[in-house]
Parts: sequence; C-alpha cells; structure tokens
Amino acid sequence: FMGDAGSTFIGFFIVWFAIDLLQVMFTHQQTNLNPITIFWVLAYPLYDLLAVILHRLNSGRSPFSASRDHLHYLLLDLGFNRRVVTLLLFAFSILLGSIGVILAKEKVVEAWQLVYFLSLFFACYSTTVLLQKKLSITLDN
Repeated sequence: FMGDAGSTFIGFFIVWFAIDLLQVMFTHQQTNLNPITIFWVLAYPLYDLLAVILHRLNSGRSPFSASRDHLHYLLLDLGFNRRVVTLLLFAFSILLGSIGVILAKEKVVEAWQLVYFLSLFFACYSTTVLLQKKLSITLDN
C-alpha cells in the first residue's frame, strides 16, 4: 500500500532515528545506553530480514526473490486482519525496543545483551518456521 517511495521514507526515518539515538548516547555521557540498544530498537525489522533470508536460503531460493515469507504475510495468511497484524507488530516492536532500553539502563553487560538479542531472534525464527508449517498444512487440506 505504500509503494517504493513510502517504504524508502520509512527506512530513512528509521535510520535517522537510530543515528539520532546514537548521537544522544555518545554526546550525553550520563545515559546508560550502548550500541547494542540500537539493535534492540531496530529488532523487528532486523529479525524479519534475517528470518526471511534464512527461510529462502533453506528452501533453496535466492534471498532476493519475492515471496510471502515475512511475518506480516504469515499472520495475514493465518486469518488475522490488517489492523490486528499492524497492532501486533507495533506492540512487538515496542516491546523489543523497551527490552533493549531496560537492559541498558540496568547496565547489563553488552555481551549478554547480544546473547539475549540473538536468543530471542532464534525463538522468533522458530516461531515463523512453525507458522509456515501450519500454513502449508492448512493450504494442503
């Protein structure tokens, strides 16, 4: 519904936000935020991108090919309406960003933050694999 210009604008806005957050982190030494916090703030797009690439490579397709491997398509194909999918993914994105900020504020070591980030990614990836299997079973019947 957005087209290339809309998705480019959103991508630009997200990168601008990440750069602005980095500047705040490095110019105001009183903040406890660290570079891993940026990964958490951008976690949903990163998770979705990595999951789609892994799905396509595992199925022998090019990671640059078009398909309905993205989480929002999986949820739509499972019967959720667009509004619910949007709210779910928005809430999920806010949750992931909040986790990163909380971990940084609690001064959790960056290496452990990265371990948590990757662990949660593999949990999310496993969930998308299960959703795809459920969809393929549903479509086969």
